[in-house]
Amino acid sequence: MVKERIKSIIFITIIFLLLLFMMGCLSNIHFYNDEHIKNINYNFSFDTHLLIDERFDLHFEDKIFNEALALSTYKELQNDYDALNNVFNLDTNLYIYVVEDTKKEQAFYAKNSLYCTIDDIKSLAYQSVLTKAYLNKYELWKQHGAYHYIFGESKDNNDILTTYYNEESNLLTLSLFSAFFNDAFADASTIETAYLTAESYTKYLIDTHGGDSFLSCGLSGGNRQDWLNNIGVSLIYDMPYNISWLNNATYSHSDAAYPLIITTANRVYNISPIPKTFGSSDYVLKNAFDTPLLILEQLSECNAAMEDILSHIKINAPLSYPKILARYNSKITIFINDRISYSHANAKDSQIHLNDLDDFEHEIIHILTYADYSHKHIWQAEGIAEYLSKEIPNRYTAFGGRLFKALNMNFESEDYDTKTFAELWKAYYQDKKPLSSTLEEFDFALAYEGIAAVTLTNENLNLNSVMPIAAQSVAERHPQSLPFLRFEGNDLSYPEAYLLIKYLVDNYGLDTVLEFCFDTGYNFPQHFGKSYGQIFNEFITKYQQS
Repeated sequence: MVKERIKSIIFITIIFLLLLFMMGCLSNIHFYNDEHIKNINYNFSFDTHLLIDERFDLHFEDKIFNEALALSTYKELQNDYDALNNVFNLDTNLYIYVVEDTKKEQAFYAKNSLYCTIDDIKSLAYQSVLTKAYLNKYELWKQHGAYHYIFGESKDNNDILTTYYNEESNLLTLSLFSAFFNDAFADASTIETAYLTAESYTKYLIDTHGGDSFLSCGLSGGNRQDWLNNIGVSLIYDMPYNISWLNNATYSHSDAAYPLIITTANRVYNISPIPKTFGSSDYVLKNAFDTPLLILEQLSECNAAMEDILSHIKINAPLSYPKILARYNSKITIFINDRISYSHANAKDSQIHLNDLDDFEHEIIHILTYADYSHKHIWQAEGIAEYLSKEIPNRYTAFGGRLFKALNMNFESEDYDTKTFAELWKAYYQDKKPLSSTLEEFDFALAYEGIAAVTLTNENLNLNSVMPIAAQSVAERHPQSLPFLRFEGNDLSYPEAYLLIKYLVDNYGLDTVLEFCFDTGYNFPQHFGKSYGQIFNEFITKYQQS
């Protein structure tokens, strides 16, 4: 009896001491007067009560501040933050603002700042946003997967996923590339499957390999094959593209114009979907760029083509390569939208604007070879961009497909100029190699060279209706054509400018040509030992003889 009483007294004493300790801890919690200055994320200024915690700064808007409420809210935030940090150990420093009204009818975050109402916290709706802010720089699938793992309702959807991933055409959804979660690029069914995949794959990774393995997982590898096998799928997961350009990427959106923005160490891709469009005779005018797989495929191919171009420059122009590489590694912002009137580069601001992915390499090269063209001889800028983008990489483009189709067409029923051009063009190509019957064997650079060789030596052919790029000068195709028409070389068409640059490279070397492009003074004799007129006469004579 005495022992039981002693035990009871000890128990009560421990509870009492714990309460005193907790009260002491809470009594050491202080709110300070502070303010929120309006900013791009939340355009309102207001006074706050601030509590500074090692994990986060908690700001309570003065209008709704009540110390008891603030303390209970703080404890709830503490618990939820710790639930995340116990698994992922990121120790993310957050700025949490509890406001009367978020002005967006829901909790939201911007970088490591979170805005929510008391109702958002009570309803637990804020937990998803807390997770996103905590995992701020991680992909959307990781944000969703982590939220569901820590706070979500456990539900097994693996039967649905097993059926889905037993279709080989669906396998790349497992990359969990951000566009699979974006209704501008994916349908509702695909988006739902992507979310279910994120939940199941996250649980598998964390339970099997831990939080670090989950955080370090990219778009390929990362035990994806093991997860497939675990849910009963025997098909092989393989990422067919080089997606190193997506290393450490973050994902966001701006507005309806650019529903997907991919930011890497030195690139910002502002992406809007481009549907496939057709011209006359059912040829493809623009390839589609409006699904997650097409974004992965085409941007991977574009970046791989640029790597091929850089490798070519490194070998063939070692003196110019460091300058080219430094520009390539600098920040370049890319806008992709079919509402852009024409593809162009703003080299001074390191921006390119594309209405067609066919133009990717050409416009990037403008930035790499840019000089202050106050002399207005734009043919050299267009010529080097055409040369490097068409001579070096072997990438299929819609334009290349059109040339292939045109070179294999029968023009017997066409007008004299079109028929004559087609015959001479085909003869030029076949003189160098047999006319290919498949697109895979087609030599796009040779076909482009042939266009220039024919038009340079047959100036009277009228090709405006059948092939404008062969008929119009670089000046005429420039939005400010009149100022440029007065300067030598700008009467060349794009293919002709390409061929003249190719002639200069073949005879004087790529290093010399690139240094000429970098030269803001357009000093032709200094680089080539002859005037433009002398060089051009030698150049045109070569093709007249051939």
